Formats: sequence, structure tokens, C-alpha cells
Amino acid sequence: MEVVIRKRLTGSEKEVRFAEVYRLYGKHIRAYCTRRTDHSDVADAVAETFLVAWRDAARELFALMAPLAT
Repeated sequence: MEVVIRKRLTGSEKEVRFAEVYRLYGKHIRAYCTRRTDHSDVADAVAETFLVAWRDAARELFALMAPLAT
């Protein structure tokens, strides 16, 4: 198993990374949410999608790193 160690991102680096993900996928997520929800709920659905994705990415990274701490 190969382990990749990455440096901890600063606040501004996290913002840059999040902005890049949003730039790449935001239009697609918005289009999907527009087809699936009421127009007044699109912005909330897009925001919730990115919130969950960001949280899950952090949780997955923690799960991968936890064994290294023991």
C-alpha cells in the first residue's frame, strides 16, 4: 500500500481548492438541481451538495490518516 503524505492546507489554500472544484462542477450541479427541484430551491440544493461533498472529502482523508496516528 502506497501512502501519500500531504501538507496541511492553510485556510487560503482550502478556499482556492474549493473554488477550483466549484468552477469545474458548479454549472453541472446547478443544471442537475434545476431539473430536479423547484426553481426557488436550486441555490440551496447546490450549496448543500457542495457542503456534503466537502465534508465527506475531509472525513475520507481523516479515515485514511487515522491509522498513521496509532
